[in-house]
Amino acid sequence: MCAYFHIMNCTLFRLYCQFRSGGIDLKICTVDMPSYTYAVKGERLLRTRGYPAEIRRNSGENGCGFSLVIRGDCRGALKLLTAYSVPYSLPGGGG
Repeated sequence: MCAYFHIMNCTLFRLYCQFRSGGIDLKICTVDMPSYTYAVKGERLLRTRGYPAEIRRNSGENGCGFSLVIRGDCRGALKLLTAYSVPYSLPGGGG
């Protein structure tokens, strides 16, 4: 189920989620990375902590870039990236 939620700096962040027992169990999220190097660092950090993640190349209006697709607990994964100072931004310009 595709849904939009207000999280992190009141930015709309596209998430795929599954509703369970009145709560939301986030399953897949995508964050934009400033460079390939940071995408690799983020991917390795998350994978060593048990978060399946993969790098995707994307082309947009501002040229090519890289995104990190994270599966599992998205909030936990984003907190981990922040704690280890791995820069990222949320799609739509937030973060």
